[in-house]
Parts: sequence; C-alpha cells; structure tokens
Amino acid sequence: KRLFHKGEFNLQKHLVLLTLVACIWFISPAIESFSNNKTTENRSPNKFLTINNADNGIRDAYINSRLNEFLPTTLEDTGSYFIIAKHSKKLLDVEGKDVYSGAKVHQWQYVGQPNQIFELTRVKDDWYKIVSTNSKKCLEFTVSDSQHVGSILHQSDFTGANNQLFQFKLTDDNQSFYIQNKQLQMVLDVAGVSYDNGAALQSWSYR
Repeated sequence: KRLFHKGEFNLQKHLVLLTLVACIWFISPAIESFSNNKTTENRSPNKFLTINNADNGIRDAYINSRLNEFLPTTLEDTGSYFIIAKHSKKLLDVEGKDVYSGAKVHQWQYVGQPNQIFELTRVKDDWYKIVSTNSKKCLEFTVSDSQHVGSILHQSDFTGANNQLFQFKLTDDNQSFYIQNKQLQMVLDVAGVSYDNGAALQSWSYR
C-alpha cells in the first residue's frame, strides 16, 4: 500500500534505504574505518543511518521487516529521503515541524510528515547538503572551538559553509552509512544510543 501519491512532496519514486554509523536500523555491528578497509566490530550502533526514498511503502516495510531490501550503495546527485537510525528504526525529524533557523533535529517514530523528509543534494565532489523538505533549511552543526564532540544537529539557512556539508561513507557490508560532517570531521550520532522519541542527533567520533 502506497503512503504517498506520485509527486507528493516532489519526491522520487523508488524506496531506498541508507544507513549511518550512529543511527538507523540497517545496522550490522561491523563498520568501516574512514582510513582503511579493515572491518571492526566495536562500533557504536547509534552511528549507523539508512535512508530510503520517501515516495512509497515505508510503513509497510517497517511492519514486514523489509527495510533491508531497499538499501542503496550509492547516492544520486539529488533525492528526497527518510533518514532512519539503524538501531532504533526511528527517523530524523525536525522538532515540532519548526521552519525556523535553530530548530533541533532529533529522532522520532515514523509519522509520514514532511519534517521527516530530507533532500540530499550534491554540492561538490562527494559532499552533500541535507535540506528539510518542510522548512527548506539545511542541517548543520554549530562550529565551536570548545565543542566538536556532542554538538547538537539543527537546521539553518544554507551558506555553503563546511559545517553544513556531509559525506556518506558506506560500510563494508553495503547496508549502512556513516554521515560525516566536513567541518568537524565527526559523524551523526544518536545521543546515548537512545531508542526514545526525541533523542538528539549530535556529532561524535566514528570510533
């Protein structure tokens, strides 16, 4: 059963799933280091994220445990996606459907609203901006000399600065991604390996 009609939210057609290193269900505890090809088994599962095309079938896929049938190994130059924490099966969500700069991004159960849908657009090389379909604002980390670890993910107007650019690093099992911020050189991470609605997305070491 389709949850979205063709063209709704200007989304693409095919269900796709990606996984991050700190969040999202398509977890497999083995993750790739950015610097080598050796698999390790001690990565924190809250660093794995997955994405799937926001056009169709996500609720049925959750119910039938079929999310891993839709995992992509590459990203298009532009596409609209759900971003899902692999460990909790919860989606990245702009808090309160807020459209203003500074609104925090947390994880939340699937509700099928545009504040849970993000457009990934390649800016340069393999670096992408992540834009909320609801607010048209991009995700970023606050740049601070005193806090690179634990910086809270939020939305803001796009400036093209490095703290708004992200790279998707596929793990060696081709079932999840680390999402690395260019400025901080850290990855998206669900705080405290939480399974709860409202848990913050933060920057953290990928180790």
